[in-house]
Amino acid sequence: MWRRSPRQWFRKKTYADQTHDAEILIVGGGLSGITAALSAAQNGAQVILLEQKEYLGGNSVLSTGDFLLGGTSLQAAQGIEDNADDFYQWQIDDSEGQKDPHQCRMIADNGQTLIDWFESLGVHYNTTKIDKTDGSDVARGHAVSPNIATAVSTLIEAMEKAGVDIRYQTRVDTLLADDEGHVTGVSGTNAAGERVDYTGENIVLASGGWGDNNEMIVKYWGADYDGLVYGGSKGMDGAMLNAALDLGAGLIDMDDKHVDATLEVNKHITVTTNIVRNCGGILIRQSTGRRFCDEQASHSEVASKVMHELGDPYYYEIFDSHAVEYNESVAYKINSYQNMGLMVEYDSIVAMAKDLDVDEAVLTETIEKVNATVRGETEDEFGRERFFQELEAPYYVMKVANGVACTTGGLRVNDALQVVREDGTPVSDNLYAIGEIAGGYLVKYIGGSSLSHSAIGGMVLGRQLAAQE
Repeated sequence: MWRRSPRQWFRKKTYADQTHDAEILIVGGGLSGITAALSAAQNGAQVILLEQKEYLGGNSVLSTGDFLLGGTSLQAAQGIEDNADDFYQWQIDDSEGQKDPHQCRMIADNGQTLIDWFESLGVHYNTTKIDKTDGSDVARGHAVSPNIATAVSTLIEAMEKAGVDIRYQTRVDTLLADDEGHVTGVSGTNAAGERVDYTGENIVLASGGWGDNNEMIVKYWGADYDGLVYGGSKGMDGAMLNAALDLGAGLIDMDDKHVDATLEVNKHITVTTNIVRNCGGILIRQSTGRRFCDEQASHSEVASKVMHELGDPYYYEIFDSHAVEYNESVAYKINSYQNMGLMVEYDSIVAMAKDLDVDEAVLTETIEKVNATVRGETEDEFGRERFFQELEAPYYVMKVANGVACTTGGLRVNDALQVVREDGTPVSDNLYAIGEIAGGYLVKYIGGSSLSHSAIGGMVLGRQLAAQE
């Protein structure tokens, strides 16, 4: 087999012999960066995408693959009544008016466009099940099929075919600007640790959030959150947010404490909450064996906030084999957890209680109360409205705790997704932000909103910037 010589590999990794100038320069290879690059390239723009890791996908590949969308043909096919205006208003009302109206409108008006675009690329959605999500009486959770990993891989292949120039292992930490403050490019380090600059006519920040930066967590959330475990994609430390801040960018929602309830304790991996939300699973305290919340409540405001206040070092997430029947995306995630050794299987409540060191009678009562609710014999003690099926052996358990999977606060952006100052004026007319680094939309987080925000924001901005070239 032919192999590159060390010299050829070094040249490949540093990209020293390739152009460092682009019409559109995108920092970050998560879902927002991928969709922006693909959308722009399909519309004729020359794009360079810079990614600090050796692979693409960001936080998106850690998710179940549910996109929060409204007024779609998939809903209509299942008899679900919804439209863009109702979806828009629900987003505003559910956040108590805190979400950016323009970004809510963008998400509401482009859901079907995203589905159609993805379909043309070979990315498909589940056509048999639309999930209900946080606080919504209307089912709006659209899961990709067969799973999120396949969807992202398909998008990456399409992006490569469209001619996007991807530069891996390029960590960017600085925005370059001329004497008048106009952003001209970015600076960072390559795989060899050498300083490297890239220039572009338009600069797009799609580099994710800042959950992997404990100093920023303490600064914006307070000392009570010092040491919170991070379970998102590594390297999301807010470097580009701070670089934009150095140029005068404004911030929004930085104090929105989006704590995730289900980060696996030993390996610090984000465990999808869909298992406890829609697939019949429950959360119990390790100290008592009892439930303590409505597992379908919002991530931060109830479930994880309660967990944080209770102060137990960890909790148990319990579900059964029915969860793999919920949909193919969930089944894919459960299989991956099993392969990583995150789940323990028990053939009885007796064995589970003994191993978890909780009272057998209490755990039996906990599960029987849930099953009685499923059977319609009683209302749930915490107000939970949706279950899947009765919990029965074999049971599966994962040890979970509070942590950060993503952050919801970020850079202020205007209607054109330009990064703006506190007064609303653009930092530079060619500097944009999408995905998790852009604030204003993810506040009062709703399950599935991050994927839809990233994908639609990237799709819309890529098309918009290509039209300028």
